[in-house]
Formats: sequence, structure tokens, C-alpha cells
Amino acid sequence: MGTDALLSAVPGAASGSGIVVAVVGAGGKTSVMFRLAEEARAAGRRVLVATTTRIWDPRDQGRRMDAFLEDGRWALPWSATAPLPEPPDTAGGGWLAVASAGSEGGKLVSVDPSVLCAARAYWDLVVIEADGARGRSIKAPADHEPVVPSCSDSVLALVGMDALGAPLDDAIAFRPELVAQRGGGTLAGPVRACLLVALAAHPEGLFKGTPSGADRIVVLNKLDAADLASARELATALLDSGAVDRVVAGSFGAGRAGRPELVQNATHPLR
Repeated sequence: MGTDALLSAVPGAASGSGIVVAVVGAGGKTSVMFRLAEEARAAGRRVLVATTTRIWDPRDQGRRMDAFLEDGRWALPWSATAPLPEPPDTAGGGWLAVASAGSEGGKLVSVDPSVLCAARAYWDLVVIEADGARGRSIKAPADHEPVVPSCSDSVLALVGMDALGAPLDDAIAFRPELVAQRGGGTLAGPVRACLLVALAAHPEGLFKGTPSGADRIVVLNKLDAADLASARELATALLDSGAVDRVVAGSFGAGRAGRPELVQNATHPLR
């Protein structure tokens, strides 16, 4: 598998300054978030990882990081009196820090999006898990979801490829009734590619809350659970819908079987 598949798929992430990326959807958001952060760190970037919802404490999961930053004043509502610290001068070397407003029940407490938008002034890359899916592989957001910072430059919307062809029920989907409603599917019926495309295009679907002008990138995760032809067809259909700027596919979770990552956008065919 390529070592920078996600980094190369996100505009500005490899060389820009103050790039903010929000990760939403279902099917491995935390793994994708840390994979992107680790790729950026390896490229010499100073990376901040955080959540605007809740995630399992990465220290308990053995996630690699150089620092863990914690301050209860970073929670909602933020008064701007306690900004995130600046990263150290690493002389061109990478640095990865995780920021949290605390921890409860084994999960990190969300950081106010305003804190993270302010941090872009001195971090090269800020990667944020901005949604929850309770371990399912597809989802449609409720009224209060996702929590995408208004300063986001790119939004990565995840879909687990193990959902393709599976029955649309609670086992594979978070809020399956909303998935059916917004994707045009049927509860307990098979999850088809056309449903996923419709979910990406729906204003209350995968990219709900995405700031105007932000890049919309679909990540087809768990590629080892699907065949390559299906991934190509789905990626093409997503791009043809006009709702997506880029598609990247791969198996990004720890310990998942290796498949070459695939990237497709309007000018570069899936390879």
C-alpha cells in the first residue's frame, strides 16, 4: 500500500499552511484520521488531531503521537482565553499532537471548533473527527450532526465498502431509516451503489454542513471487503454525480489486508 495515499488526496495537506480537514461519515473515521496525520508527520508536517464529537481515547488504542494536549477550557463554549499551544520548532521534522478538552468514560471530550480554527494560524495541518457512527459502515446525519468547523478546507466523507450489497439495517448502518430516506433505498433491502451516490449528493447526506468552497472527498474504506471493479464503478458514479471532487479508496484500518489505494478525480482516472 502507498505510504501517502491520503496525504496526496487532500489538497494542500502535504505543503500548505493551516490546512483544516474534517472527517465525517462511517466506516473507520478514527483510523483514517490518524492515517492521514501519520502520513503528514512522516512528510515533515506539524499535525494537530482532535474531535468535535467524541472518540475513544487514542492513548488506550496505541495510536502514535508525540504529545497529548489537554485543557478543559477548550470545550464549548470557548472564551478565547486559553488557545492551543503552538507546535515546537522541529527543524523540518514532523510532529503529531492530539488535543482534547478532557476524557470521560474512555472517550475524549470534544474541542470547540473555534479553538481548532484559531489553531490553524500555527499548525501545518489540523485533522478533526467531526462525526459519530457507533462503529457502523454507513450513516446519515441527525439534525445535530456533523460538527464540521466552518474553517474546514476539505471534508473527508467515509463509506465502509463492506456495506455495499449488505442489508440496510442496524447492523451495517447508523440511523438506517435516514439512510433509506436520503439515499432512496429500502429498509432491509440491499445497499446499492446508487443509494451511496444519492447519499453523497443529498444536502442532508454525507456532506451535510460542509463549508462552501471546501473540497468534498469520499473515502471508500475497507476496500479489502469489496472487489476492485465495484470500487471503480462506485467512484465513477460518485464523480459523475457532480457532488464529489475526489474519491480515494483503500483499507486504512490497522491490520486490514493490503490493497493498493485508488484515487480518482475529474482529471486523474482511478488507478
